[in-house]
Amino acid sequence: MLCMPYRRVGSRCFVPFMLLSAFVSTLSSAPPTPSPPPVGTTHGLLIWRSRPKAVLFVMDGLSYRHVFAQDLKAVGRVGEWLQQHGSFALLNTMGYGGADRFRAAMSLACGIRAYGDETAAQVLQSDEPLDADTALDAYRRRLGNVQLPQPLPPFKSLVFPSLADLRWRNERMQRKPLPFGVVAQSLRPHGIRIVAIGCGDVPTIFVPFNHHRFRHGLLLALDEKGLGVGLTNPNLLLRRDPTMPFGVAVDEREWRNALATVWGRSDVLVLFAGETFRADFYGSERLLPYVIRQELQLLQPILRRLDLGRDLLLVFSLAPPMRTRYEHTFLIAAGRGIVSGGLLTSATTHQEGLVSILDIPATVLDFFGVEPAQPLNGAPIRSLSSSVPNLSTFLFGFGESARITDSWWRYAVLVTFCVAQTLLFLAVSLWLLTQRENAQKRVWEKWRSYLTFSLMLLAALPGSFHLLSAGMNFWLRGETALMLFAGVIAVFWVLLADVLLSRKASLKWLEFVVLFTCFVFGADATFGALSTNTPFGYSTFFGGRYYGLGNVGMGLTLGALVTAGMFDEKWWWQTALLAGLGAILVGAPFFGANVGGALTAIVVVAVALGAGRWRWWYLLFAIGFGIAFLGGFALFELSRPEPLTHWGHFVHAVAREGFSTLLAMIWTKLGITFRAFRGIHWDIALATQVLLLFSLWWRGGRGWRWHTLVWGSLAALLFNDSGPQTPVAFSFLPLCLLSVQALTKLSQAHYFSAP
Repeated sequence: MLCMPYRRVGSRCFVPFMLLSAFVSTLSSAPPTPSPPPVGTTHGLLIWRSRPKAVLFVMDGLSYRHVFAQDLKAVGRVGEWLQQHGSFALLNTMGYGGADRFRAAMSLACGIRAYGDETAAQVLQSDEPLDADTALDAYRRRLGNVQLPQPLPPFKSLVFPSLADLRWRNERMQRKPLPFGVVAQSLRPHGIRIVAIGCGDVPTIFVPFNHHRFRHGLLLALDEKGLGVGLTNPNLLLRRDPTMPFGVAVDEREWRNALATVWGRSDVLVLFAGETFRADFYGSERLLPYVIRQELQLLQPILRRLDLGRDLLLVFSLAPPMRTRYEHTFLIAAGRGIVSGGLLTSATTHQEGLVSILDIPATVLDFFGVEPAQPLNGAPIRSLSSSVPNLSTFLFGFGESARITDSWWRYAVLVTFCVAQTLLFLAVSLWLLTQRENAQKRVWEKWRSYLTFSLMLLAALPGSFHLLSAGMNFWLRGETALMLFAGVIAVFWVLLADVLLSRKASLKWLEFVVLFTCFVFGADATFGALSTNTPFGYSTFFGGRYYGLGNVGMGLTLGALVTAGMFDEKWWWQTALLAGLGAILVGAPFFGANVGGALTAIVVVAVALGAGRWRWWYLLFAIGFGIAFLGGFALFELSRPEPLTHWGHFVHAVAREGFSTLLAMIWTKLGITFRAFRGIHWDIALATQVLLLFSLWWRGGRGWRWHTLVWGSLAALLFNDSGPQTPVAFSFLPLCLLSVQALTKLSQAHYFSAP
């Protein structure tokens, strides 16, 4: 038995008294601002009930390639522990690569998309020098005089002097208040304390803008005033190490001491060691495997204290390497509610194995059962059991499909699609405008056959490329569906070759192409398996949507359905019914989830019913259908605790904030629409389609089909925030049909007028 020589009662050591004194001293030294955890009694004994802890280990400069290219066991014992106890996902950081790490950090701190530049990295201790003064004085000049928290040494008050400038920029761009520090603001009334530890600083001799401190990974720990508590002193946290980038590394002993000191005084820990960030800033990936192992070793003190049944650990990277674009990062979660060896998902993405960086603030608040003080765009992350045999292969392939599609494949396919239809529609337009009825019959038939067969090939392009791209993605993820899709495409093109060689009726073949396109995109809208990271689908990297149908895919789906009803000039009722079906297929939250496409379909229904034979009840029917559609799905979204679609986010926002949200949404949508016109290939394709519509009108094609197509294209341009993309996709197949029919009609006129 150990004895204390300076305190005795009789002949026995008074150890319990000393332990109690130390315990009371620890309690009295806690920060005075937050309220303590609840205390209860059991059988007359005093019981201390500590809260669960959430630990956010923020890395930077890593993508999925550095983590999922092999098993995590390759990066050491901590990696082996994470692989054994964690769930995994790709993380969309809401930016355009490693250059947007500061924007990602600001989005993480705000819970919404936010702008950020290098000044977002200036998370400073209040006594640090800045602008020939201290950081606190610089903060007070910009944001006013505030009362700082008073933590115990070695921790200090943190300030964010650049908050005023960044808030002004964001509010000017988004036309709404910036909810900076929403996590700390929401947790503070409940006495939940956040502490930040870490230093991503790079020796200033190597940095051209040496007045910056790179601590953007700690922004999440600050409150709405840009204040917080933490330890960021590089003189204390860093040591010399010639084996690391810039010759500096985190001092593991000081790191352990800081964690030991703060573990009992905080409920949320935000850790930003900065090892991988400095390696990325060094400009070479050669040291990354070694640096990853070194940085993950800093989790050892956390893992020894972590209670998997009570606490939560999130390990993620803010951004991929600096020179990288179109790459996801990663997120690993372990602890309460996390399935070992599972996949992470959220209501934001509806994708197993993919979450958004905006989901992290919502997850922290949900972990403590706290409602956000201001609206967030993310949703709590959930862990699901997975039947995938190899998670690393699946997630690596998922990331590769996003990288390949957005780096070159999407652009190549869409440019081919636009250029091909531009050339062919231009040729058809010129032929319709210049061809005379007394032209030579043999020459006319030769060129008409060329144009007709070219239109047939062009009409088959979207569905074929959509299936091919989806098959490539399944193959990259290690799934076996590639052979099925490859077989479907092979059979399709064999039938196409048979039609071309045997010179069968072109309209019959075009009907088959249209039905094939309806089947492909309709099945995609129903089951949602093909659009992920495909040229005619949506991008999980850009994060405009993660589910349903993208605007281009929606336009092709709706256009194919409308085309199926336009084969006969008497099928105006059938066209209206198919457009109504398309409204449900592309707009329902559990199908295509594209409300802009649904509004476009409603306009098509009204015009198809009324063009050339307008009745007042047609208008009432269209208005009633639109109100029932939007109102029904609005009630469906309001009945859910979390919104399912963009329409659901809008409805929930209006319910919370009123119709001022509508103005902000219109402003945002207009900005996105005008930016989309910068795609010159889409602009040229749209201009060519307008020319072809004029050519058809010139040749007498002014019936209800022409009017339906014109008004549907205008609605697609107005109701969808993609500029010319949606009207070009919507009008593509109907224009192919009307062009073939016009060429056939003109050929018959030549035949009967020939001598």
